[in-house]
Amino acid sequence: MKVFPMSCCVLPLIGVVTSSCSFPSNLSTAGGSKAARTELSTATLTSASTPKVLSLNTACALAVSHHPSLATYPMDRRAADARILKATRLPNPQLSIDAEDFFGTGGVSGLSSSVINTLLTQVIERGGKRQARTDAALSKSAVMTAEYEMRRLKVIRVTGELYIDAVASHENVRFLESALGRARETLKLVTALNDAGRVTLSAVQQAQLEVQKMELEINTARKARERASQALTAQWGDSRSTLVVHNGLGAPPEILASKASQMGGLVRHPKVLHAQAEVAQAEAYLKLAQANRVSNLSVFGGPRRDNGGDETSSLLGLSIPLRVFDKKKDAIAEMTALSDKAKAELAGSRRELETQFSLAWSDLVSAHQAARKVKKDLLPISGALFKSAEESFRVGEMTSLEFLAAQQQFEDIRGKWLTARREYQIRAVRVQTLTNRSL
Repeated sequence: MKVFPMSCCVLPLIGVVTSSCSFPSNLSTAGGSKAARTELSTATLTSASTPKVLSLNTACALAVSHHPSLATYPMDRRAADARILKATRLPNPQLSIDAEDFFGTGGVSGLSSSVINTLLTQVIERGGKRQARTDAALSKSAVMTAEYEMRRLKVIRVTGELYIDAVASHENVRFLESALGRARETLKLVTALNDAGRVTLSAVQQAQLEVQKMELEINTARKARERASQALTAQWGDSRSTLVVHNGLGAPPEILASKASQMGGLVRHPKVLHAQAEVAQAEAYLKLAQANRVSNLSVFGGPRRDNGGDETSSLLGLSIPLRVFDKKKDAIAEMTALSDKAKAELAGSRRELETQFSLAWSDLVSAHQAARKVKKDLLPISGALFKSAEESFRVGEMTSLEFLAAQQQFEDIRGKWLTARREYQIRAVRVQTLTNRSL
């Protein structure tokens, strides 16, 4: 499987990934389409094979489609649709049949002398209860959808970080392999100089030690590469872990986008939308509690058959509950308190996101500056010093220990460049999953 290089803007298409992997929007209404309900009814826990060409956005899309934490959404969606449909139904009528004068003595004994009442009762809802009940069910469905969006964004963030780790681990192996090649070339050079009597045997041994140390680091790095690959592909249920990377992490951009332009994306963060949905749900349940204060009417009527007199008449009645003990004020007070709580939590969510963004942005700026410093200053200088040291060593103007120290310094700076790029990409993922905006 090929993993293509990271671009400077790590997740420029998070919005595309999330929208393309979303479920049909018509499911937010009662019932949804028959085709959509059939599609959801067959949803199961699935997995996918990793494609030969894997980009960051493809990895995120695969994770969203097959991650176990998101697999229950179709079931939750069906349950929410059923609750909405149930809320729109009228109360069922009630049929009752009773017999008067069924047990008695003399002329009022037995079925032939009884009076049969057949009554049909229908509750008439008042105060807009059915609409309030439907709105409450719809608001609960919206909260469920917002919770799903929060889980999905977390999957995208984790997958993005795992993707960067996988790419960085592959690049680290390539980096160590090239360093091992240089160490072996150094060993050949030192050995030749030793044969010519220009360096001591200890210099050869020191060069051999560097080769052995590098071989040990490569073995460790290869195991880390396999583990990083497994962690990534496990996001969509693929047990394979062999990844072939031809390019590594991209360099950070010259200039970052402004902090103010990024902060604008916080208003559409799923955490804020979830808190807003909970406010709407609390208000819907408050309206339902207020509607429940209005008493329903029960209308009943039907034929009345007097078997003893062989006569038939009609019976009509009206039933109104009396608000004596439970006046529904407690339920309204409860829903009012929950509504105030939801509004306070919305304000808290916004403040928490702003804090998270400020910290993430500060980390991103630091990582960007560090990466730019390594690229602009440290890499060119260390490369020039190593080249100069190699030339000086060949002509005998530098000792073997000094040359090996210069080589080690060059390798350390190259390692810092890989670490700096990885840290920048990780920080960029965290900022972009907060704002859903390119850097």
